[in-house]
Amino acid sequence: MTRRGRGAVIVLLITLAVIRKTYACQCGVRLSPKEALGTSVAVFAGTVYDIRAVRFDSLRDRASVVLKEIHFTVGRVWRGDVVINRVLIAGVSDCDYTFERGRTYLVYADAVDPATGYLTASVCRPTKLIELAVEDLRVIGSGRRFAKPLFLPAPSRPPGLLFALGGAAVGAVAALTILGRWLLYRRRGCLTCGGP
Repeated sequence: MTRRGRGAVIVLLITLAVIRKTYACQCGVRLSPKEALGTSVAVFAGTVYDIRAVRFDSLRDRASVVLKEIHFTVGRVWRGDVVINRVLIAGVSDCDYTFERGRTYLVYADAVDPATGYLTASVCRPTKLIELAVEDLRVIGSGRRFAKPLFLPAPSRPPGLLFALGGAAVGAVAALTILGRWLLYRRRGCLTCGGP
């Protein structure tokens, strides 16, 4: 493919991604902070300390999908379990809220699947940076605060990414071994000869 052709393909893929993100999520009526507080599974203020890519495998249809785990250290809770760490899943839909590491948010979370306990945050709910949540905080109150802020390690997770990196390393070693053997063959004329 020519350089111009590759450039056209890249522009097309970027355009399709932007269109998908722009038109795929339709929220309907936006919830007020009070309505969102009453209907969310969890509402909390927390700081993102880690974002990880995780592969989830489905045994039923033998497919896998890569999602993001967003790890929070929670400071205040309005609804849901009072826990110091929360993990949200992103990449489930086009309506997922985009979080940045190191930023603090007021999060209105829903269950991805009640059986798994995974939560997600949508742009259809009033999730926002804490500094932009002045009106929300006036409406929903101050919430419950932890007596002594702690930083605990994240809960354990499936080792999908770790296995993928290990597999890549094994593949690279195998490729280098094959390349070395081929170069030796080219230099000596055969693999088992004891020549110069």
